[in-house]
Amino acid sequence: MARDYRKADEEAAYGVGAAGLVPFESLKKLMHEGKSSNDIAQHFRVSRELVEYRLKVTRLWNEYKAAH
Repeated sequence: MARDYRKADEEAAYGVGAAGLVPFESLKKLMHEGKSSNDIAQHFRVSRELVEYRLKVTRLWNEYKAAH
């Protein structure tokens, strides 16, 4: 039985996985403590790119960029 590839499904799955790895409240707290995306990535043991993705989709990116 073959499955169809659906880009929207894959993007949704990536978003859910990212939220599980980098929860919003913890991300926001660390950002407000002045931590860099590298520091946050080390804290969660994920890539800097994943942290920056979460900052963007949670609409914290502009606040983060203004502080750094």
